[in-house]
Amino acid sequence: MKKKLHRAWIILIAMILIQAGIIGILMNCTGILFAAILSETGFRAGDLSLYYTIRSLVSAATINTACWFFFHKNARVVLAVLGAAYCISVGMMSCFGQLWQWYIAAVFAGIGSGCVPVIIPIVLNNWFHEKNGFVIGLTMAASGATSAVFSPICSQLIITFGWRTTAVIMAALSLCLVVFPSLLLLVKSPETAGCLPYGAHPESEPPADDKSHGKAAQAVPSRYIFALCLLAIVAGGGLVQFNNQLSTYAQSIGYTISVGAIMTSCCMVGNLLGKLIFGTLADRAGIYRAIRLYLTFLAASMAIFLLFARTLPILYVGTLFYGLAYSISTIAPSLLFLNIYGETRYKKNVGKAQSVSNIVFAAFSAAFPYVYDLTGSFNLVFVFGIGLCAISFFTLCLLQNYSAKRSRIQQN
Repeated sequence: MKKKLHRAWIILIAMILIQAGIIGILMNCTGILFAAILSETGFRAGDLSLYYTIRSLVSAATINTACWFFFHKNARVVLAVLGAAYCISVGMMSCFGQLWQWYIAAVFAGIGSGCVPVIIPIVLNNWFHEKNGFVIGLTMAASGATSAVFSPICSQLIITFGWRTTAVIMAALSLCLVVFPSLLLLVKSPETAGCLPYGAHPESEPPADDKSHGKAAQAVPSRYIFALCLLAIVAGGGLVQFNNQLSTYAQSIGYTISVGAIMTSCCMVGNLLGKLIFGTLADRAGIYRAIRLYLTFLAASMAIFLLFARTLPILYVGTLFYGLAYSISTIAPSLLFLNIYGETRYKKNVGKAQSVSNIVFAAFSAAFPYVYDLTGSFNLVFVFGIGLCAISFFTLCLLQNYSAKRSRIQQN
């Protein structure tokens, strides 16, 4: 008798499509669109980039409310409405001419996108008892794959039709990728569908508090541990904000918009490969080793941007390394908080962490372009990035020692 496909794989497909639409197209390709807007309108880079700041702040303010509605109300309708709000706000840019209009659009973008990085890992962890690190990595990689393919297409669309028509095309494509899977395929947990997670066996399933790999720590971690977790992921999440400036950075050192688009594609290839590898690496070698390795590559990318800006092949390699930052900001938080807080507590804490992080990231997204406006280069950003990676690396060592010590106490 042919074995029936587990519904978890259908949920995985839905999550991949949603990730591709929201993150892959709307968020990751905005920098290319904005570079063209700056060239035509003459806005200052810092002023237009306040869009990212407002989006992050609104996301931080609404993320917990959006997640509550998702998990306590009709999840399909909630996610479809949120995604549609973001898509429509991007499409409406085709009519904009004043800065304040982009700032209003940023409000809807923040409401529509903020909860996605929290919802997707939690839903996948609900559905996959096994291989959860791999499937989360695979899903997050969808945004990198989409951006790697769509970035040069976006650049060509701008050259052929202009940025206004391109904004409409981006919005329409993302609307299809987000709304239809949300309404037709999404189920937030296997219990809702009357089945078990993939890999779960009722006769051998242990109580939640007895699961290994830190999934259900018995002791409640101290508050300072939450702060350390934030520091551990702040380098990846914070430096991801520079992706929106890649095209501007390329132009600032004498390259064309096409080179900026290639750099964005290289970044997204690093994003794609990094996420595919990260989940499996975290499952096999541990979350702490995985993040530290990626932080090393991220610091190397900052050094390349700083020292090898005029050597294009090396610059492309650095941009590829830089793409690994997305794994730290998307996959790592869920798995790290799962290790520290366990299955019964991590959902609340990862949502709170995402809210706090968005405020910090809003400051980064605003500061990076203003550094360029004031100094004429992004060199200070790269020096700051190297220091940030060092802080996160050291913090991870402290967290790993804490986790190992707690495990020894529980075993005794």
